[in-house]
Amino acid sequence: MMPFDAQAPSRPVVRHLDLPVSSRGKIIGKGGDTIRRLQEEFGVVLRVPRADAPAGSKVTLRGSPDACDACAKRMEELVQSMSRGKDSKIHPFPSSCAACGGCLRSFPEVWNHLISARHMKAIRDRLPHLPATCVDILAVVELLTEARVRELHVALGYDVDALLDQAPAEQERRAAAESLRNEAAKLPRSSEWLRVEERRVCRFNYPSDSDGKRSMLLAPALDEILVRCLLDDKPPVVLMPGLPAALPRMDPKYRQHNRAKLTFTARLGIAVVKQLGYPLDGFDLICSTAFIKALSGGNDVAKDTWYLQRFGKTLCALHVPAQWHTDDDAGHAVERLLCGSSGSSFYNATVARIGPYRVLIWSEVDASDELGRVVEVKSSSTKTGPDFISSRVALQVALNGSHQVLGCILDGDKAHMIRSLWISVADALESHQNALISRGQRVLLLLECVINDDYFDTSGPNDRSCVMKMCLDDIKVPVLIPAQPGVEVLPHGLW
Repeated sequence: MMPFDAQAPSRPVVRHLDLPVSSRGKIIGKGGDTIRRLQEEFGVVLRVPRADAPAGSKVTLRGSPDACDACAKRMEELVQSMSRGKDSKIHPFPSSCAACGGCLRSFPEVWNHLISARHMKAIRDRLPHLPATCVDILAVVELLTEARVRELHVALGYDVDALLDQAPAEQERRAAAESLRNEAAKLPRSSEWLRVEERRVCRFNYPSDSDGKRSMLLAPALDEILVRCLLDDKPPVVLMPGLPAALPRMDPKYRQHNRAKLTFTARLGIAVVKQLGYPLDGFDLICSTAFIKALSGGNDVAKDTWYLQRFGKTLCALHVPAQWHTDDDAGHAVERLLCGSSGSSFYNATVARIGPYRVLIWSEVDASDELGRVVEVKSSSTKTGPDFISSRVALQVALNGSHQVLGCILDGDKAHMIRSLWISVADALESHQNALISRGQRVLLLLECVINDDYFDTSGPNDRSCVMKMCLDDIKVPVLIPAQPGVEVLPHGLW
């Protein structure tokens, strides 16, 4: 979706919107996510009346006229989506298949399921003439046009007409994904696509006076970041309690730290380069782990946004998560149980080469062992062994320099830690070697495209490119479009 792009600065105006009281929760969003996203996207100040506000209180917008109009239109769309009620949430497929019990949450999952041997085996008990498997979507489409197959799937809760309408788009998406895989596979297969030169741990101290309401898209001064960034200050050492152990409750004063710190830590790599005394133009790219995950095809960052700007020879990436993860969850409770609560975050800054490019990648890290080596803490109420490390986690620890993963097993209510196990990262990387090599090929292919995009021309007088907004399309390929006015990637005082 093309972001709002004002043509010229205008004097701020205030708009009062008469929106239904019932819609205010939707506009605010869970934990304030939606209202924060609207303010950042359109560059406006948005105020929603409290639940106990006097009758007739209205939502107010302050910003340029065009920005207010665009934001008001988006909010009206949110309200309209509510007015459609339950109809807007009806999917053309069941949540689980009555024939074989498969869980269904999206069109791609539905098509994977319909193609699967599991589903075909289940329906062949009723329609023995069907093949054991279907090779692709087109084969399923052909089957669904057969009267008896169609009737069976309608009885199972599938909207066959809707599936047939969507089939060409899904087939096209899969063909594009296959083409991308084939293109990446042409690159040399190497387990050393990420060649680490140096790692340095640093501590970031939270700003004590921040209320978490400052927009991430407005950059702080470089000195504000530098003063809070302490190189070579190790993460807390894991201290294992007697098990089982109850997980600690969240201290309310830390609930906003995650949002408050991101304004600073999202630009941490630039500060680390300065503290190390390296010239900025000695790097082709400065980014967080999430950017490399995005290029690798990671699902966990597929809906996130990045803002990119080249300064001199260096492309800098600002990561804006689609969802704000609070510190009030079981995973963070486990970390507080094992490491305490320090009011700080710890990061590993990795200087590495990816193909011909020299990069600095910063990654948040959890803890350390008694020898000062980085430990990644993972918790689960369902995983009990080496499956704590998936190929996604293997990439994460390869990037953040963890020496071991501490798997923390929780009870069903996620209220107590009941067991633990240590997993060697070296062993995990070896077991996921093929997947990591494939991810590396994809990173190399897409990084080449992003870094060399013509948008990042710095031939102008200020040695800086325009700011570009990067999202991922439905096959997780970067799409670059001009960012909305006012986005600041680079901290003030850098030039």
